Amino acid sequence: MTPHLHQLVRVSDVPSGSQWLGTEEQGVERALLRSQRRREWRSGRWAAKCVLTEALGGALGDCARWEVIAADDGAPSVFCDGLASPVSVSISHRAGWAAAVLSKNGAPVGIDLEVIEPRSERFVRDFFTDREVAGYYAAPKELRDAYAVAVWSAKESILKCLRAGLRRDTRSVEIAVSAAALRRREPNRWQWAPGSDLDAGQPYDIWWMVRDDLFVTIAAPAPPLAA
Repeated sequence: MTPHLHQLVRVSDVPSGSQWLGTEEQGVERALLRSQRRREWRSGRWAAKCVLTEALGGALGDCARWEVIAADDGAPSVFCDGLASPVSVSISHRAGWAAAVLSKNGAPVGIDLEVIEPRSERFVRDFFTDREVAGYYAAPKELRDAYAVAVWSAKESILKCLRAGLRRDTRSVEIAVSAAALRRREPNRWQWAPGSDLDAGQPYDIWWMVRDDLFVTIAAPAPPLAA
């Protein structure tokens, strides 16, 4: 089980209206002209507010006090009653779902949702390290799509921890997901895998699970550097 508080919500379960959004968030929402982008944004904020109220106390009816605003680098920053909060939050949304994860002590944390679907060999060669590419070809053919999605989702999660996203070379982080673990995966059950920021030599803990058709991944720096 991952030690980080997290929440998954369906986009269809997000409350209507904007009373649960803070003043600045409402301004952001009004600026989102595309309906799909607005639905995704709202679902991510709702997931974040659910996990914030669960972790830090209060009722969902008071969640407008918590605002999740994108910083200059795009990473979400948390405010309560207009004041910056020391917690860290990461958000992801995909295929009618949204997810958020919380680090109460402000340590970096990242979450990612992906659909298990075919990824081309060119995609693997372009974005994976040599070791990850070797792992892809070593996996049984029926597990290669799951392997590619698992590695990609973990990379996305680590890059969110680094507040870099896809502005950074995806081959600068490396994931060690075993084909055996993918074969024995069970729905809604977390499993662990090691990851690494190769540039900094920082190890990462990766927790992953499959829920419905989604691959859910959470990443955080591994001790002792994660205080």
